Amino acid sequence: MALTALEVALGLARPQSDNPSPWERALHSGLAVARQIWATTTWRNSSALWLRYLRYVAEMDGEAEIYSKEETAVAFCQAQTVCPASRLTYATTLRAIFTRLGEPTRLLAMYCLGLRADNIAPTRQATPATRSQVTTLLMRATSMELKATIFLMWKASARMSDVRTLVKESFTVQREGCRIVVQWGRTKTTRLQPFSPHGVTVLDSDRSMTILADRIEELQHGQRFTTVTVAKMNDYLRTTLPAAGLTSHSFKRGGVMTLFGRVEQGDLSVAQVQQAARHQRLESTLAYGNNPAVSGPALGSQAATRLL
Repeated sequence: MALTALEVALGLARPQSDNPSPWERALHSGLAVARQIWATTTWRNSSALWLRYLRYVAEMDGEAEIYSKEETAVAFCQAQTVCPASRLTYATTLRAIFTRLGEPTRLLAMYCLGLRADNIAPTRQATPATRSQVTTLLMRATSMELKATIFLMWKASARMSDVRTLVKESFTVQREGCRIVVQWGRTKTTRLQPFSPHGVTVLDSDRSMTILADRIEELQHGQRFTTVTVAKMNDYLRTTLPAAGLTSHSFKRGGVMTLFGRVEQGDLSVAQVQQAARHQRLESTLAYGNNPAVSGPALGSQAATRLL
């Protein structure tokens, strides 16, 4: 299958020329801009899956010409020895790529719906961190950078990838550190909507958040807030709390689940939890509960059923 300019644009392939002309360099530079429709981690994962799909089609020899691209994509997904949830992830990723490339996706859409209806097991979620665990991690952190990173990820219910986009200018410290405004970079939610309300989080506290304020103050102009990687964070979590089973995503999930608990107490609304999690769709926020007993009460149907 020949690689198109759009495939290169999406980061799904590299230019085939080892010594590109100035025109080719300009073209691929412009295509790299188009690739920004997806977050970096997303297109990397998509690229790996797309190359696997291309290899699968190549191994079909001439038989691939008999079928449509959609049909070969469905066959590829079915041929993978993976759990049903992973097969659904492959199918939805290929469908997204086909959509960006202007290819038909009706068959893939039906296939995805069928997989969802076919007793798909719940997606495995990260183990949620608790407030007491976060306190322990902060106390045992050996550097201000690591401590500030953990504090921000918990306080803002943030992903590691989101925090790593921040620089000194992303923060505005107010009220002597009791309020800090965070303007997020190109996150999974805000990369195409720079003025989205999901692009700002206001951290508030009754006392100065010195852990975070001191880290911001020591940064130079344009310097990244943190250089801590996912691997480094996961290593720290494993060595500090080996029995907890935490990962870098545990802070966001734990934060969201903690906020869900405050909804039923009347301290928050579901919309505020969704805003704090920076989710465009409520379904994404509810998925963090991964348990109707956790997220269900936050929706408030109990208030209506009391009247019946």
